[in-house]
Amino acid sequence: MHRDFKPLFANQMCAEIFGYSNPEEILELESIQEVFWAPEEQDRIKDYKTRRMEGDEVPNIIEFHGMHKDGSLFWFESHVTTIDWQGEKAIQAAVIDITERKQVEEALQEKNKSISLMENIAAAANESKNIEETIKTCLDMVCSYTGWPIGHYYAPANDGTGGLVPSCI
Repeated sequence: MHRDFKPLFANQMCAEIFGYSNPEEILELESIQEVFWAPEEQDRIKDYKTRRMEGDEVPNIIEFHGMHKDGSLFWFESHVTTIDWQGEKAIQAAVIDITERKQVEEALQEKNKSISLMENIAAAANESKNIEETIKTCLDMVCSYTGWPIGHYYAPANDGTGGLVPSCI
């Protein structure tokens, strides 16, 4: 819980999520703004705080890139509401570390991209008129997927050595 980012209340779980030993360490901070949220989140968190305190509509559940006390980054989800704390408005947030979920989501997205690439390569191979067209199309797709500026195909050597030779593709 905070007012203008000055912490008013924190529990042990909050302390652990952000890498502090106990809630008292958090309560001693002048501001949690620059220590809880990653640098790229600063403008967004200031905007949400200002708009929320003015009574504007802002999301109540928000994902942020946060910082542990040691400076390492992690993802957290914040469930936020405005409350009356000792006669004045304050912001109350329940925080959940979602780093593992974000990593799983990212891995799933990458897996889906790989599957899509394989499906597109299979379709291109089935639709092409010759092997050279198939290889060029598939090589272009792989380069696009990997971000490589250029790719090259090596063909099996016709000399019985089992080696590879550069192709014109």
